[in-house]
Amino acid sequence: MKNKLSICAVILLFISSCDGKVKDHYQGTYPSCFQAELDSLLSKPPTTPKFKLAKYYYNDEYVYIKSDYQNVNYFFNPRNEHCWMVCFFNGFIGSDCYGWEDAEFIEIVWEDPR
Repeated sequence: MKNKLSICAVILLFISSCDGKVKDHYQGTYPSCFQAELDSLLSKPPTTPKFKLAKYYYNDEYVYIKSDYQNVNYFFNPRNEHCWMVCFFNGFIGSDCYGWEDAEFIEIVWEDPR
């Protein structure tokens, strides 16, 4: 009985710690669906300035924006906690990110450590 109780306690602890987020070396947490993309980024040469993943509050949800600096100020696609694109911004064709100027910056959740 004691052994079964210990196993149940370990399973419960494991389940309660799985919230779908990754805690990285940087201050914030981010959805685990970004991890493969960040791992891929680390296999390439570093960028200047460093690649970052920023968290914002926009239209009643948290969204994340990658800053790859290759097309800075021209393209960005905020994605939500499930990595779904919530709107589209393209400096050449326009945007459907209505009200983006009211988006609240929360924090940088990941930064290239190199």
